[in-house]
Amino acid sequence: RVDRELIRARLRSGVQSHPGPSDCGKIIHGIVRTLQRIPGGENLQWQIEAPEGMLASVSPEDLAELLGNLLENASKWAARTVKVSLITGEQLQIRIEDDGPGVPPAQFDSLGQRGMRLDEQKQGTGLGLAIALDISQAYEGRIGFESSSLGGLAVVVSMPSAR
Repeated sequence: RVDRELIRARLRSGVQSHPGPSDCGKIIHGIVRTLQRIPGGENLQWQIEAPEGMLASVSPEDLAELLGNLLENASKWAARTVKVSLITGEQLQIRIEDDGPGVPPAQFDSLGQRGMRLDEQKQGTGLGLAIALDISQAYEGRIGFESSSLGGLAVVVSMPSAR
């Protein structure tokens, strides 16, 4: 919790550790390799459409923190499948989907409120989505929530693309 709050404080101060660019595919694959080794993650089917070489104008540390929080949430709630895809353009879009229970659309606006947990069946602090939102906003990006075609939640991150 302390580390996460320190990240939030650094972001609010406007001090960026390394301005980027960051290789999104490389960071995603590294996080997924780690999640595959923890309990629950080894039993999931990971569908990754994230080629290396797609760059975002975000420090590698901040992008890893943002995506780590989102991928950890997806792996925690997924029944069997987590899907990650990258789309590049003016903005780099990172779409993370799971086949878990999902979130009712009426509650999408509540997601990411610091300390807010919509479901307390699984372990967590309620800070991960809030930190991901803070990081995306610090880099003039955004995070949106949708229902996934897999049945669970889809989180769509848009970040400035580095060319």
